[in-house]
Amino acid sequence: MKKFILVLFCSFLMTGCQATQTFETLGPVQHQADVAPAMAEVQLSLPETADTAVFQEQGNTLYHCEGYTLMVQTYASGDMTATIKSLSGFSPERLTVLETAAEEHKRYDWVWTATGEGGDVLCRAAVLDDGNYHYCITAMAPAQQAGELTEEWNTLFRSFNLI
Repeated sequence: MKKFILVLFCSFLMTGCQATQTFETLGPVQHQADVAPAMAEVQLSLPETADTAVFQEQGNTLYHCEGYTLMVQTYASGDMTATIKSLSGFSPERLTVLETAAEEHKRYDWVWTATGEGGDVLCRAAVLDDGNYHYCITAMAPAQQAGELTEEWNTLFRSFNLI
């Protein structure tokens, strides 16, 4: 009887135990790389006074226009606060940022002033967020000339779109 109970007890302990083999891959593993979505093309109606791109790098272009400079930049999407701070130097809480819907993406517009080497500078920026990238334009002009550029800037910022 003792042997029977011992065998029964051992068989009870062995239930639920299953021998499994675990194999580890030692060769090169092929991973699919995440493919970054294609960047859209920025559509912008540049004024006739704009020089050809003064500076051009991947996603960044600087134009010198009569009386002001214009910068077109592209950032990775995600953190709008970081984009606004990178463009203006201010956090969005210190600016009045206007958020609107533009076709299939969001648009953010704001203005600010800064002090430069030659005096006060008036700046205006807009960002289009398509979910993958932040497409940005920034215009900067001396504060005393900014009033003369209002209509030109309005036309420029109205033409800012993605293709």
